[in-house]
Amino acid sequence: MKKKSIIILVLVFALLISGISVYALSSPKTAGQNQTEVNDNAVETPAETPTVPEKEPEEITESEAENQPDETAFPSQITKFAKDEELTQESIYNRMLNSVDYFDTASVTFSYKSGDGKHEPRIVIDTDLRTHKAFQSKTEAFWDPNESYEDHISDGSHVYWYFNNSKTYMDFGPVQIRTAQEDEFLAQTPRHSIGEEDYNYGSDVWLHRADLTNASLSSYCLLPENYAFTYLTDFTKWGITGKKEYLGRNCVVIEGSAGSYAEKFGNESFCMYIDEATGILLMLEGYDSDGEVMNFVHVEEIVIDQPEITCANLKAKIHFEKYE
Repeated sequence: MKKKSIIILVLVFALLISGISVYALSSPKTAGQNQTEVNDNAVETPAETPTVPEKEPEEITESEAENQPDETAFPSQITKFAKDEELTQESIYNRMLNSVDYFDTASVTFSYKSGDGKHEPRIVIDTDLRTHKAFQSKTEAFWDPNESYEDHISDGSHVYWYFNNSKTYMDFGPVQIRTAQEDEFLAQTPRHSIGEEDYNYGSDVWLHRADLTNASLSSYCLLPENYAFTYLTDFTKWGITGKKEYLGRNCVVIEGSAGSYAEKFGNESFCMYIDEATGILLMLEGYDSDGEVMNFVHVEEIVIDQPEITCANLKAKIHFEKYE
C-alpha cells in the first residue's frame, strides 16, 4: 500500500512539471516580459549576429554622384559666439580680425572696385572650414565671362589655381588649417604694433591669421582683417552709428574717416555694414571729398552655416572638364 502511494505521488509531481512547461511554451508574451525584467537588472553577453554577405556597391553616374548626400559629419570649428560679447568698437574690431572663429561654412557672391577703378570683378566663394574644401570663381565684369575667368579650388588637401585665359594651372600648396599653436601665438601677440627692428622701425606691423577659408579673395568680405587694420585701428576715427538688416543678416553700421589711409584708398570717409554675428564685411563704400564712391565691396548674396547649401554648391561648381 505504501509503495502504491509513492507511485501515485511521483505521477502527480510529473504531471505538475509537465503542465508548467506547457504553460511557459504557450505564453510567449509572459516569457518576453520576464526576459525584459532580467535584462534591466543584469548584463548578459549579446547573442552572436549572423553573418550577412556584403552587398556589392551599385555603380552610379558622375551626375548622380554629385547629388549624393554627404553623410560624413564634421565637428564645428566655431570657437567664439558673438552673443557672448557686448557690442562695442573693440568687439566689432576683434570680430572682423577673427571672423573665421564665428562660422563654419559660407557661400557668398560679391563684387568690388579698387581705388584705381580699372576693374570690378565678380566673385563667388563657397567654403567649408571643417573639411577645408573651397571653391572660388572670379570673372571680370567688363569682359565676357566665357573669355576670362579664374578659379581657385581646394579639394580638402591642396589648393589649385586655374586661369582659362592663359591656360595656366598651379598648385598653391597645402590647405590652411586651424592649429593650436597658431591660436596660442595669436593670444599672446598683439595684432597691431609699431615696428622696433631696423627694417620696420616706426612702421605699422600687422599680424595676419591663416586664411582658413582657403579662398584667396575672402579677404574682401569673409575674413576682412585688412579693412579692420587699415580703417578701424584708430578708434577715434570711426564709430558705430546704427544697426541695419541687410541680405537677411543683422548688421552693425560703421562710419568714419579714412584718416592716414585717405590717399592710399582714394577716399576721405567710409561706411561699412558688418555682420553682427560673425564680423563678415557685407558692404563697404569709400567716398571722396565730393561724396563720390571711389572704392567698394558689395555683397549680393550670402548664406552662413547652412552646410547643405554650401557643400552642395561645392559639388556642383567644381567641374574640371572645362579646363581640359
